[in-house]
Parts: sequence; structure tokens; C-alpha cells
Amino acid sequence: MNKVVGIAMLTFLACGQVQIVMSESIQAQTTQARKAEADRLLQQGNQQYQIRALVPLGREGITN
Repeated sequence: MNKVVGIAMLTFLACGQVQIVMSESIQAQTTQARKAEADRLLQQGNQQYQIRALVPLGREGITN
């Protein structure tokens, strides 16, 4: 009986460690995906800002 309990405990502990490692891996992937999306949105915002800053200059050229 003690042998069965020991094997059961080892199995439980081993599975728990695997679950923790998988959880950390998934969290790392999620963090990387969020950073990539944040970088993409920042770049898009910078491009839109630059375009809007240039629009008045283009309008002045058309009216002059």
C-alpha cells in the first residue's frame, strides 16, 4: 500500500511540475504576442501622426 501511495505522490508531483512549466511557457508566449502588438500599434500611430503633420503643408502648396 505504501508503495502505491508513493508512486501516486510522485506521479502527482511530476504532473504538477509539467503543468507549471506549460503555464509559464503559455504566459511567455502571451507576453511576447502583446509586446509585438504594442510595437505594431505604436509604429502605426507614429506613421499616422507623421502623415497628419504633413497634410497642412500639402494644402498650403495647393492653395498657393
